[in-house]
Amino acid sequence: MSVTMTFEVRHWEAGPQAHVVAASGELDLNAAPTLRETLVRLTDLGRIDLVVDMTDATFVDSTVIGVLVGRLKALRALGGSLRLVCQNENVLRTFEVSGIDRAFAMHPTLAEALAEHNTVR
Repeated sequence: MSVTMTFEVRHWEAGPQAHVVAASGELDLNAAPTLRETLVRLTDLGRIDLVVDMTDATFVDSTVIGVLVGRLKALRALGGSLRLVCQNENVLRTFEVSGIDRAFAMHPTLAEALAEHNTVR
C-alpha cells in the first residue's frame, strides 16, 4: 500500500527578523509531525518570529492546531511570535470554532503578515 502525500511544508527567510513556513494541502495527522519538526528546528536555530502561510491549505485538523498552539506558547516564552496567514473559508471556520483565531495574529495575505511583523519589531 502506498501513501500519497497530500501536504507540503516549505520554509524560507523573509528578512532579518521573520521566517516563513508555507504549509499547504491537507494539514492533518499525517502533516502534523513534519510541521512540528520544521517549526521546532527553526526555533532551535534561533528563528523565533515565524509566519505560517496556510494560503494553500485545504483542511486543518485538531492535531495541527495543537502543533500551532504549542509552538505559539514556546515562541512567546522566548519573546517571539507566530502569525498565521489564511484565506480558505473552511480552514478559517475551523480556527474560529476551535477559538485559536483569538490567540493568533491572523492575516489574509503573507504581505500583510510580514508588514505587520516589521512594524511591531
